[in-house]
Amino acid sequence: MRRFVRQGLGAQPGPTEVPGVPDLQGDLRRRQRRVVARRRLTATVCRVALVDAGWVGRTCQSWTMTQSSGWYDDPQDPNSLRYFDGVLWTDHVEPKQGIQPGVGRPADHDPAPTPAGASSYANPGHTPDHPPSHYGYAAAPRVSWSHSGPSTPDGSPLAEWWQRLVAALVDELILSLLAAILGGYWVYQFIERYTVLVAELAAADVDRFDPLLDRWIDESMQLILPVLIIQAIIHVIYHVYFLTRTGATPGKMMMGIRVRRADRPGPLTLVEALRRLVIYIGAFVLGFAPVISIVAGLANILDPLWLLWDPRRQTLHDKLADTLVEKKPKG
Repeated sequence: MRRFVRQGLGAQPGPTEVPGVPDLQGDLRRRQRRVVARRRLTATVCRVALVDAGWVGRTCQSWTMTQSSGWYDDPQDPNSLRYFDGVLWTDHVEPKQGIQPGVGRPADHDPAPTPAGASSYANPGHTPDHPPSHYGYAAAPRVSWSHSGPSTPDGSPLAEWWQRLVAALVDELILSLLAAILGGYWVYQFIERYTVLVAELAAADVDRFDPLLDRWIDESMQLILPVLIIQAIIHVIYHVYFLTRTGATPGKMMMGIRVRRADRPGPLTLVEALRRLVIYIGAFVLGFAPVISIVAGLANILDPLWLLWDPRRQTLHDKLADTLVEKKPKG
């Protein structure tokens, strides 16, 4: 036995420490001091709440600087639960009983509000209730809607073939009107020559039909060519302008779809937008050659049809530019 003696005051009575025997009273006092300190750090805000059942009750919500009491995973045994009284780990241990991971765990969510008049601390001398097998009712699962069809790498659904078809028809209508306005002179000359041709064919003999038709074809090509060139230039400017700014032409905007890179969302760069027009420009230029024009025409037909069997719904010009057409998110 050791006695603690204050120097200069002689022997004074004081606490004793017996080797091998725990100081239970000292532990209890230290524990009580911790509880008092924790209570001082607790901010309790009482409010009046309307309960779903129709009565007005008084509830109390506490915010503490430490973890609330309850059953938690045992730090020493992952297959067991140990009760934490809000200050210290207790000796109360229970085996886990068919608990689903992440469901109703006290450590996974904030403690529920404590009713008025009830303490938010466990009684140090009180044996806590056994943990329920499922920790009460689990929260209702969130319902998430997922697109079942093809999608972009980040999960955005791809546009349907009919959406792209309607958008293309709207864009072509706009381009044709613009070309007719800018090439109005040649369009007027073409209509005038066609009217003259019809009158000449009506008055001419049958043997003069072929010469008249050959002459009209030559003249009409000279008038149509400027209009086609104007339309091609407008086509390129039209698509480059909208795809590099919003990723969608007016037709695509109307259908709620837009063009993006396969590996990232957002508008295209100038180079990417031009790469998307390579097939169109190539088919337009080669279309004036006598034999190659057939190949150019087939390429123009195969290009949009490719998306019908492609797993990523890409046309050939999409593959050249590595682009996808996605549905714009609503809102």
